[in-house]
Amino acid sequence: MCAMSSKAAAIALAVAFATALCVCLLTLAVVGALFLGLASRVTSPLSPNAPPILPPPFIPTPTLSATQTAQEIESAMDEIEQQVMTLRGLSAPGPVDRQLMTPDELKAYNIKSFEEDYSRDEARDDTLSLAAFGLLEPSFELYDFYIDLYSEDILGMYDDEARQLFVITDRGTLGAVERVTFAHEFQHVLQDQNYGLAALGLSDEGWEEDSERSAGAQALIEGEATLLEQIWQDKYFTEADWDDYYANAYADPDSAYFRAPAYLQKDFYFPYDQGYQFVKRLYDRGGWAEVDAAYKNQPVSTEMILHPEKYDADETPQIVAATVLTDTLGAGWRQVDSGVMGEWYTSLVLEQHLAENTAATAAAGWGGDHYTVSHDEAANQTAAVWHMVWDTTSDAEEFVDAFKEYGDARFGGTAEIGDGSLCWKNTSAATCLYFSPQAALWIYAPDEATLEKLKGSVDF
Repeated sequence: MCAMSSKAAAIALAVAFATALCVCLLTLAVVGALFLGLASRVTSPLSPNAPPILPPPFIPTPTLSATQTAQEIESAMDEIEQQVMTLRGLSAPGPVDRQLMTPDELKAYNIKSFEEDYSRDEARDDTLSLAAFGLLEPSFELYDFYIDLYSEDILGMYDDEARQLFVITDRGTLGAVERVTFAHEFQHVLQDQNYGLAALGLSDEGWEEDSERSAGAQALIEGEATLLEQIWQDKYFTEADWDDYYANAYADPDSAYFRAPAYLQKDFYFPYDQGYQFVKRLYDRGGWAEVDAAYKNQPVSTEMILHPEKYDADETPQIVAATVLTDTLGAGWRQVDSGVMGEWYTSLVLEQHLAENTAATAAAGWGGDHYTVSHDEAANQTAAVWHMVWDTTSDAEEFVDAFKEYGDARFGGTAEIGDGSLCWKNTSAATCLYFSPQAALWIYAPDEATLEKLKGSVDF
């Protein structure tokens, strides 16, 4: 798996750490069926179309083998590499360092990575941005959560910069779970050596430059690795393997993933759920050749992943100019985040107060957007501007209708309806959604005076 964020630094996981790794996270799906993901996310059965990674109905009877020697482990890894290369029709021209890592070693590794690449101040800024969109509480300890998340229930990871592949286990053996993890992670090795993960946009610079392109690429590579993993299991797992798999593939219900906010739990699975559906469609249509073609003409938005027909039609996002708030807001304010939300995060925002289907329908028809968030530390105040464009007038109207319901639920009371505006104003905040036939502008401010100042500075 690839631990890459779905939204640049501020709206996803700790990018500096995450973009360097493909991480395999483990969670249980329904009725004991397991969905193995690699990571910028984790997964539960988030949709009725979740990947059908369902083994034969064997009764789990643990069959743990004796501890393997280093030579036996190396031989098993060699065998899996050959199997994966044969199944996928790709080769690895260069070597990769392969290691087993214990959970304790993983936590130490992650703490060191975070200390080098992601500070508590950066995590605090990300929290402020996410809180402005109603995704987190301002008091949420994001930094500590990330440490816990990347140290619990992780099965494996691939570091493309160091060319190191890790399988996380305290069993000292390559059992069924470890073997399928290795197969998944080795597929990331093949992707990296044949297409280049960084070249696809999976790097710090890639996420910062175009987070939607990187999110589309992440869904492509995770979706492919998940499909390959499924095909590998179907071909090479024995009944004893499935027994061992079920006996040992489980997630601790007290782990960080299950303590995560609802939107984050769902977001973790985007590359493995929707990404799988996207790649499976390509594979069913033209085999691995069709998947190969997607690396040459990669999906450049979450919209393309959610609506593959828009990928086929090459419907690229519209560019929306960034709004700079610092000069308008004056002394004491600093910009903490700026970027593109995309269709996927638009739906996640709405879903905090709307039904899933309603939120998804309202976000469909997204054409492009840009948001900016600023904060005044002394006054402990946050302001945000989110400018969106839509494919059609009806798409914009659908979003406005849904946002009214969202705003009434989030901000309390009923919106004041003006000429092209919906406003919610109370003692703790002031917010309005302005709209035109194919665009919308949401402004979130600490008071009415600030809201009016921001409205006057935006070309809408």
